[in-house]
Amino acid sequence: MIPVAAIAREYGELLSWSRFPVNLLVADYGLRRWVPKLIWLVIPLEYYVITRFAGGVSTESYLSAVIFSVICVLSFLLAGFVLAGIMPVRADLPSRRRGAVAALLIVWGTSLLLLALSYWLTHLWYGYPKDILADLVFDVWPSGHSPHKPSPQNFISHLGYAALAAIIDSLVIRGISKIRLAGGSAPGKAETPPAIEWIYEPNLFFIAVVVALLMMFLHATTIAEFTGILKEWGA
Repeated sequence: MIPVAAIAREYGELLSWSRFPVNLLVADYGLRRWVPKLIWLVIPLEYYVITRFAGGVSTESYLSAVIFSVICVLSFLLAGFVLAGIMPVRADLPSRRRGAVAALLIVWGTSLLLLALSYWLTHLWYGYPKDILADLVFDVWPSGHSPHKPSPQNFISHLGYAALAAIIDSLVIRGISKIRLAGGSAPGKAETPPAIEWIYEPNLFFIAVVVALLMMFLHATTIAEFTGILKEWGA
């Protein structure tokens, strides 16, 4: 196993805390193995979220929720490729793509988890689900109240979740890396991973903004609304 210490020393001075630590994630065997699997949790998380708000998907529409989740995954993958193409940096294109896609998917998944927790906890407390950040923003800026449509207020609330998710993800990855540094390699890990290549690490705030925008627009065009449009056309 390539020691995380080597990666940390090499990039510690070059990469600031404002960057998403993709290289530390890839360098760690456990993170590299489990994070891609955990990302698939976005499907049940999306199902839970889009069945909580008015105008979303019915709780019985399992297929619609899965289709919508797949559309979301493809949207974030496409956004990563587009962002990589327009990033004004000297890193090579494959490196930019890997960094952008990894950061977007991970931050999006954690943002969904935070939003789902908001709905779940408020349902336990109030008896009905609420988007805590959206309610706070609309309380301060009540004009044009529309909880699940594109608006400055909704962007701010989604940005709150995405920014918090980006910070949590960065701290967790760096924390695990630090633990590895302190404890050394785990016993019994005889596997030697492939050579680690440097991956461009995008800015945390930039990733949070993109995730917030995508979540806002995607949740405003749920499968339920697509179904309504199709029914109108068929009428």
